[in-house]
Amino acid sequence: MILETIPKDVEDATLAGHTEFADESKLHRISTRNEHVFGLDALRFFAALWVVFSHLGPVPVFAEVDRSHPIGFVLHGAWGVLHSGPAAVIVFFVISGFCIHYPYTGGAAFRCIPYLIRRYVRIGIPMAAAMILTELADIDSLKFFDAILWSLVAELMYYTSYPLIRLLKDRLGMDAIVAGAFVLSLAVVLTDPAAKGYGVYGWRLNWLLGLPCWLLGVSLAETWQRRTVAALSGETKDSVWKWRTLVWASSSMCLALNFHSPIGYPWTLNLFAIIAYAWIVREIRRANGSKRPWRALEWAGGWSYSLYLCHMFATRLYSRLGASLEAGPILDWFLRIAFVLGTSYAFYLLVELPAHSLARRLARVRGLNPLRA
Repeated sequence: MILETIPKDVEDATLAGHTEFADESKLHRISTRNEHVFGLDALRFFAALWVVFSHLGPVPVFAEVDRSHPIGFVLHGAWGVLHSGPAAVIVFFVISGFCIHYPYTGGAAFRCIPYLIRRYVRIGIPMAAAMILTELADIDSLKFFDAILWSLVAELMYYTSYPLIRLLKDRLGMDAIVAGAFVLSLAVVLTDPAAKGYGVYGWRLNWLLGLPCWLLGVSLAETWQRRTVAALSGETKDSVWKWRTLVWASSSMCLALNFHSPIGYPWTLNLFAIIAYAWIVREIRRANGSKRPWRALEWAGGWSYSLYLCHMFATRLYSRLGASLEAGPILDWFLRIAFVLGTSYAFYLLVELPAHSLARRLARVRGLNPLRA
């Protein structure tokens, strides 16, 4: 899924990989077995929260401000564009491409059938369960598709096309594939240049629109496998925060243009993906060099797919249970977020985690596990 993580048994093998130091340069070099990449799970969790905030709205600190006044109008407008959910999905696409390709850049054998089994089961079972819960909560299925499912369908298309992408990469090179994907995405945009939403081109074309974003992650995995500590240690706290600010401002600008200008998301978000790519590079350089991310954030990233899937259902359930308190909009907002997080984690334990285990078992049937073949 867009919130995909590195396959568990492949990742376990990479954690056993060794490191070497060249006597002359003292540069840390990566062996043929890839190592765990810190920071990605934390980024996935924040991106999932971004989607939740975009659907629930930001903290209503200006709820009582008069919008008819120019100052109140500006405050409401500026506060309303803080969280762009579609931009967060673009971040997911980049990370997903990285996580799918990275295990195979260090020498792990690729076996198409077990790979596809794992991808389909891992994304499919939680997605089906979320669709059932959404139906039970009486959430409009079209609304759920437009908000969530379109990106999952695109992910399934990326997983399915990945074996072909591997073949093309060996023949054409990664740069040529990424460039070609950007051309295809532009062709999709030109089928409806006035479209505003990013996932409005239907399941046949939406995945092509987002393909260059996903391939940027694949390209990053190729580059990252050849990294050194010298390259990792160059990011400071100040430089990373500059990029975080740039990403935030760029995503807000994309949202503002989408709703307040003729320029919709299809024109801007693929350009935003390039900025997101550069930002993710710096985040993981720092996380794997000078500063490890908080363990709590990495842990939360492990169930960010469930958060992405369940937040609409959890929000509806919160309202139906009468959980809202007469404590003002700000406190109610935080209570709602806490309820969404708790419900999503329960879904992870009950549905997503068992689906992961089943995917691993199925991929091992008849010796199909790529690490055992």
